[in-house]
Amino acid sequence: MVHSSTSHSRKLLKLGRSEPSLISSGRRAFLRQFGTGWLLVMMGGCGKTTSAGFQNIGSLKLLAEDGKIFSEHFSSEPLLVIRGPKKKNSAEMGALTAVSPICSHQKCLVNWDNAQDSFICPCHQSRFDITGKHLQGPATQNLKTYPIEVRGDDIWVAGRFQ
Repeated sequence: MVHSSTSHSRKLLKLGRSEPSLISSGRRAFLRQFGTGWLLVMMGGCGKTTSAGFQNIGSLKLLAEDGKIFSEHFSSEPLLVIRGPKKKNSAEMGALTAVSPICSHQKCLVNWDNAQDSFICPCHQSRFDITGKHLQGPATQNLKTYPIEVRGDDIWVAGRFQ
């Protein structure tokens, strides 16, 4: 009885090939698939990430409709994007802000309050201005902010803190 591996080797020798070329061919295919998979992981898989590390998180239209854009799993922390109030005596819209809405006091999620022009923590009423700077309350640190860009109608946020 001839073992299948011996039979396979004989077939390869009849074809003028040896076992190592079969292995190296398999290795090349594996590395090609591995490299493609790794590239997709590094790009974010969905094509929403640019080489600068920015991700498309929504549109200006969506922000106008909802008043905010919230992503629970944006980077290593949640993301909250809001538009500040209009400038006085101007038709110009307010600036966009992207923050991690985690309060430094007890890790509660802050909300934007249009009436007070500030982020407010519902747990102990810490307040932060539109730039994330701590204004009052038991929190001791500013909110972490993300770099943000508008490209056409799309809002792009970098996956790293400023």
